[in-house]
Amino acid sequence: MRNLSILSHRVVAPADDSTLASYSRLEATATNLENGTIYAVRCSRRSPSAQDVTLTFLQQTVGEESLTPLKSLLVPGSLPAPPGSSRQAVQDTGRDRLDVVCFHWLADGGQEVGNSPALCAVTAGGDIVLLPVDESQADSDMPTPEAQIVGSIEQGILSACWSPDDELLVIVSAETAEDPSLAIAKGEKVLLMTRDFEVLSEQPLRNDDFGEDKAVDVGWGSKATQFHGSEGKAAAAAAAAAAAAAKENKTDTRGPHVPDDDGRPRISWRGDGAFFAISALERFRPRITNAEEKEPTQAASWNRIIRVYARLGALSSTSDPGVRGISQALAFRPNGNLIAATQRFGSSEIGQTWAQGRKGRHDVVFFERNGLRHGEFSLREESAAQPQGKRTGWIDSQVQSSWSRTHRVHELAWNADGSTLAVWLSRHEGQSGSSSSDVVQLYTTGNYHWYLKQEFVSPITAAKLQQVKWHVEDPLQLSLLFSDRIEHRHLWLETVSSGGKPPHDVACVTVADGAASLLTPFRMQNVPPPMCTTSLLPPPAAAVASTPITPSAADAITVPTHCSWSQIPGSRSDVAVGVMALLYPNGLVQVWRFDWGVLGGKLAVGGKFIAEPELLASVLVTPQRDASMAYQVAVAGWPTPSLQNGDKNRISLAVLASHQAGRSVYRSDLVQLHADAGFTVEHLEPIRMPSGLKQRLISDPFVAISSEPPCFYLEDGAVYKIGKSDAEFMLQLPHFCPDIRVLARPGGLLSRIIALATNGRLYANTYQVAKDATSFTLAGSFLVWTNTSHEARFAPLMALPFDSVEDQGLPITSEALDLGRRIERGSRIVTSVTSLMALVLQMPRGNLETICPRPLVLEVVRRDLDNRRYGAAFRTCRTHRMDVNILYDHDPDSFMASIATFVQQVSDVDHINLFLSGLRNEDPLVSVSSSAVASTSPQSTSNSKVNRICDAMRKELEKLDSRRYINSILTTHARKVPADYEAGLSLLVDLKTQDPDLAEDAVKYIIFLADAEKLFDVALGMYDFPLTLMIAQHAQRKDPREYLPFLRELRSQSPPEYQKFRIDDHLRRHSKALSWLTRAGPAHHQEALHYVQKHKLYHEALQLFAHEPAKLRDAHDVFGDYLLSRRKFEDAGVSYQLAGQNRKAIDAYRQSLNWQEVLRLSLVEKLPTPEIIAAAKSLVDELESAKRFAEAARIALDYLRDIEQGVTLFCRANDFAEAARVMSLQGRADLVATTLIPLLSEGATTLQDDLADMSEQLTKQMARVAELRQKKNEHPQGFYGEDDPTLDNVDVMSDTSTQMTQFTRYTTAASIATQSSMATFSTKSGSRKKEAKLKKKQERKKAAGKKGSVFEEDYLYGSIGKLLSERLGNVQTEVSKVLPHLTASTSANLRAQARELFTAVEAFEKQANAAVEQLWKYSQDDDEDRFKALVEFESDILSGSIAANRTLAAMTLRQCVNRPIPRPKVTVAQNKWRVVLLDTSPGSAE
Repeated sequence: MRNLSILSHRVVAPADDSTLASYSRLEATATNLENGTIYAVRCSRRSPSAQDVTLTFLQQTVGEESLTPLKSLLVPGSLPAPPGSSRQAVQDTGRDRLDVVCFHWLADGGQEVGNSPALCAVTAGGDIVLLPVDESQADSDMPTPEAQIVGSIEQGILSACWSPDDELLVIVSAETAEDPSLAIAKGEKVLLMTRDFEVLSEQPLRNDDFGEDKAVDVGWGSKATQFHGSEGKAAAAAAAAAAAAAKENKTDTRGPHVPDDDGRPRISWRGDGAFFAISALERFRPRITNAEEKEPTQAASWNRIIRVYARLGALSSTSDPGVRGISQALAFRPNGNLIAATQRFGSSEIGQTWAQGRKGRHDVVFFERNGLRHGEFSLREESAAQPQGKRTGWIDSQVQSSWSRTHRVHELAWNADGSTLAVWLSRHEGQSGSSSSDVVQLYTTGNYHWYLKQEFVSPITAAKLQQVKWHVEDPLQLSLLFSDRIEHRHLWLETVSSGGKPPHDVACVTVADGAASLLTPFRMQNVPPPMCTTSLLPPPAAAVASTPITPSAADAITVPTHCSWSQIPGSRSDVAVGVMALLYPNGLVQVWRFDWGVLGGKLAVGGKFIAEPELLASVLVTPQRDASMAYQVAVAGWPTPSLQNGDKNRISLAVLASHQAGRSVYRSDLVQLHADAGFTVEHLEPIRMPSGLKQRLISDPFVAISSEPPCFYLEDGAVYKIGKSDAEFMLQLPHFCPDIRVLARPGGLLSRIIALATNGRLYANTYQVAKDATSFTLAGSFLVWTNTSHEARFAPLMALPFDSVEDQGLPITSEALDLGRRIERGSRIVTSVTSLMALVLQMPRGNLETICPRPLVLEVVRRDLDNRRYGAAFRTCRTHRMDVNILYDHDPDSFMASIATFVQQVSDVDHINLFLSGLRNEDPLVSVSSSAVASTSPQSTSNSKVNRICDAMRKELEKLDSRRYINSILTTHARKVPADYEAGLSLLVDLKTQDPDLAEDAVKYIIFLADAEKLFDVALGMYDFPLTLMIAQHAQRKDPREYLPFLRELRSQSPPEYQKFRIDDHLRRHSKALSWLTRAGPAHHQEALHYVQKHKLYHEALQLFAHEPAKLRDAHDVFGDYLLSRRKFEDAGVSYQLAGQNRKAIDAYRQSLNWQEVLRLSLVEKLPTPEIIAAAKSLVDELESAKRFAEAARIALDYLRDIEQGVTLFCRANDFAEAARVMSLQGRADLVATTLIPLLSEGATTLQDDLADMSEQLTKQMARVAELRQKKNEHPQGFYGEDDPTLDNVDVMSDTSTQMTQFTRYTTAASIATQSSMATFSTKSGSRKKEAKLKKKQERKKAAGKKGSVFEEDYLYGSIGKLLSERLGNVQTEVSKVLPHLTASTSANLRAQARELFTAVEAFEKQANAAVEQLWKYSQDDDEDRFKALVEFESDILSGSIAANRTLAAMTLRQCVNRPIPRPKVTVAQNKWRVVLLDTSPGSAE
């Protein structure tokens, strides 16, 4: 639904006036694709009859407005057609034959010009001319190269065309006279040449062969080849007879050539250069039977045939010769699916029929590459081909029942992307057709319909059109070459839609289709193209508004060139009135009024009735004397507060037109003094504008409350505000933006601009919003755009930094960018209807899709909530399936204060239930942009949100009518967190006695609302058997054969407390069941104890039996048994003591080795002495096994009186001082030699061995640390890696798994397989349980410190730290106990052993301190390396060297992060152990 609008119109003419002569004209153009330079070739003759022609090459550089000569060359002109040739057979088309059949710019001119750029001109006289145009040498002193003829064809050239890649040249040579007396010419030839003009192939043009791609038809599927009994045999015989008769009669279905045909072949390449097509006339002699003669007579005729060739010249296919009426026009669509030509219908002047159809019909027809027809559309040169519509504003003299223009089609041309087809034709005046005007029509397609978008009509007296050419790369740049000038037009696909703020947003889209304007107001109707709501046929635009002209006239202007929308005030504030301005190329503007009426409300089937459009005025804005070409219009209606001098209405018009002096904006105002008066015109002085390549004219949007007159703006990269007499610079955009909108601001503030450039950059003033946009629109408070990722994005206008200079280059907040949704591939925005929350998208194939995006819906809901329209907001949420929590979360305080209003507006019980069912404690607004759904108060995130709403709703509903809203009241109970089913069922109990029928319906509803099994259990837990039975009866899945016996069995239990115990036990409410069981009487005490043990209700039992000592002791006893089984011996002992079971307590304490309590309770229980002694001996043995020697020694001395054993145990505990004290106290000096000295020597030896082991461990671990650091320095990427051949085979892995490399060993994966499975890991995130399991596994690996793993270095550091702090500290403590006694010994051996132990400890401490310093140095080196890496990474980011490569940046950052973090300094244990007598270090005695 887009129109082709003109962005610029430039006229370029030669600097000299030589083209004004009748025998000198421009014939072709070419474009330098590298710098945009335009070249032209001019053909001049000394006289009209001269045979030779002078070729003058002209050049227009970028920025110049004229063509300057380069070089000239005299060559033979076009040769006369030989007798019997196709050119002689055709009629005179009234146009001069071209002398240049091909003119092309070559980036590489081949070897003839030293592979420099060159211009190639192929002349009809048979010469191939090359002119080097190396512009890099233009400023040098070297002479300009001359044009040279690089090849000639004697018989002349009819047509030539270069391939799209400039590698091949196809030439069709002219016919040669074979026998002039017989008027027979030898046929044309097809030559295929390389860039160096070497002939690759040469073959006749006319060939009876179909081509290599001829289809093979074996008749499968036809009736003649299938068995159908006698009927099938008859059908086969009839088909054979018909074929034989046709062969006998030699019937020829070909028709005569059309009058458009000039006899020349046409060549057209496919866009990829794989195929090219040639259209040429072929002679045939149809059989025409004379009724008076028995023998038929023959008459020679010509027919067009299209042949398709492969790139190297092989014939691929031939069109069906039976397709009659084909003209010479030929165009191969760039994407290769269609070949365009034209076809005439009806009978010719000699009585032959071109093609079966309406006389005067002329179609553009399409062929497939295999030669078959594939669609068509009719040219708009007759009344029957015109679109139908309302002829409003026509006068009687303009209306014609049927008409047809006399015309000839010359050429067809596709644009670069194949979206637009240009048709070049000429219209003729009078019977003879001596005077004609050239016309270029532009067609686009959508939904299998071809629209006429633009029509350029040249005056009859003007110079003739010579060439229609699209730019090779820019699909919307068109050049028209006349004999004396070149006209350049830049086009743009524009969606013309009426704007408007709600509720006046009609969103009427205008689609141009020839003379008709197809109108579809999407606020009222949604009509898919090519259909529409209203087809408006304006009257033809005459040069003078008061002069009527008929559509059949050759110079009639019926196709508008541009359209624009605005609004004017209606009779009331809620009445919408739109105005549409149609601009014609001659400067005539037609202003139409559309009374849309009051919008809103529910639309009937088929939409709302559309009022008839009214033609307000026809204004000739541009003066006729300027000979200008108007191509853009903008219209703006004045709001009522801005009207002056008592005007009723005022409409401003601005027209952008080009003329000889440049470009100007013409201003006019239409003024209506009162409601019954017509509009008068006030013209303003035109404003000259700077001449830019492309320009865009727009106006302010209509704002009904604005007190300022509307303004116009012109944009050509810079934005100018157009006043009454001048243009004021407003803003400089980074790029020219053909799609631009204005955001008007009140109070005289500078307007804001939203613009989209052709490269996809979307700007808010100069701020770049997006860089991949394809279309955009303004919808309410949102900027909506589509992008190349096939998404519709939404940004709040308030979030765009229009005026903030410091925000340049900063992205929009992430909350704003999160607003978006996926759309169909290639979709573009047509318009938006804010009131309907609708966004209309058009698919690439042309059909429409209307969506209601969440941000637009939220905006409407928010507006309704602000105005306390809760009913409308709820209906919107329900329609669009939005979360109803927004009704509360938007403004919690306001909603809670308006509960009564909400219930009144949403009065339906089902709707209230729907709202309550959708409540949840989460806030849905968290996932939406805060600026898009801004709340008026802080949003609630409390878990009590649902409960507070349910309680408030229930109170309000109970006030209104508790019976009517019983289901809603039940819903409030069921939706609470947690659900309060018991309160809801209690409500049913009361209701059951008042209204049984209503109670039954309520029971059915609450069963629907909640799980029936859960409700059954809740009712049973209320001990209400009738209610439980009612629930069970209405539950669909409850079997009476199950629940009835169960309920009977429960009701039979007694006492009532035991009955409740059974119920609670069934419901697994064990604590409550135990409380009922304890109150059931003494008979159930043992059952209660078993129940406690079964369900482990020990703490509950202690609380229930707190006031019953006997039962409490029983509870402690069973609790002690349970604790003993759980190996909690200390707790079990305490529990047994509380239960009075000291014997059990003694056994529990003995298992926990609590010897004090064991011996104490043994004495308390007055056990026999032998038992106490036996218990003491057993404890000594167990404590000695547990290496608790000091405690065992205490028992041996206190309870066993065994001094020798006690001394021995003290010595084994290294407590030699206590052992010596006991020996002295007990007078056992004999134990010194037998026990103390041997054990003292043994302890010293053990400590020396421990020190030796520690020294060896420290040496090995420090060596391994040094080795690992050396490996890291030599191979940083493979640090800690092991050579594994499976790690190199990464190509065999699938996309779902990633090869585990040395680098990924540092990262965390979801699940890691073994190396036997190629050491791969899944890239998908696993469950939390798997992650926790993996984390534990990693911790175990880290603690194990396996050699070669990534955790080894950390393990070594940790191990060394424990060695030097914990283990060394323990050794120092033990040495401090042993060393003084060794030193004080009278034995020389022991004193020597003391010296050895002292030396060993001192040596290890020195080794430990050296190791600590080395490790600390390693840590400082790591810290330095890490800092340097971060500095280098920061400098790379600032310099931009890795900004373009995100993968490299991520890997560099990962390397920095993976570098070792500096470890803290290891501490060495400093426990006091030294003996001054043995310490010889300086200062040791101080």
